[in-house]
Amino acid sequence: MFLGLTLGSLAAGCGMFDIREPTEPTPGGGGPPRASPVAPESVLFNFTHAIRYQLSGVQQLEGSLAETFHLVLDVSDVDDIGIPGVDSLEGARTARAQELRSTESSADSFYFAFGTATKVDEGSTAYYLDIPYELRILVRQGDSLAVTQTISGTADLYLAELTQWAITRWVDQRQEGITSLGRWYAEIVGTSQAPGAP
Repeated sequence: MFLGLTLGSLAAGCGMFDIREPTEPTPGGGGPPRASPVAPESVLFNFTHAIRYQLSGVQQLEGSLAETFHLVLDVSDVDDIGIPGVDSLEGARTARAQELRSTESSADSFYFAFGTATKVDEGSTAYYLDIPYELRILVRQGDSLAVTQTISGTADLYLAELTQWAITRWVDQRQEGITSLGRWYAEIVGTSQAPGAP
């Protein structure tokens, strides 16, 4: 009996990245759900919903990042992109990339989720090593949504409690053959960050 319940529970909970119906922004330009950033988990909640809400979540995404934030690109992505001097994105450039990706996209929904990873809590700082993430770009086809692109990888994610909790550093790690979030962002804003660019 216990074995049956255990197996049933495992089968029911194995869809960490299952697609769900997109969350529509509230009428009248309302933004994404927001938790008070009093702990690392609330910052991840805010970051997740900021991406899901596309353009109306950009301000919340930027608010989830510390002033000193840097998204450090995977070394292979730096080599592949090939823009001299572009190996990381600061917070404003990361938020700008989300804004540009949201406006260029004909997607009906962005579905973003973090996977599970152990949080290491060190008082006023915390980090997650190799936390998986996935962003699915979805378009409506009839009565359902179809995935048109998947952005995924893992990250070493560092947070600190400054005036409030925020992400200070994201060290991106791509998976072979799949576009990482860092690369997806850097490709759209990277040329304007390169030395000598206008």
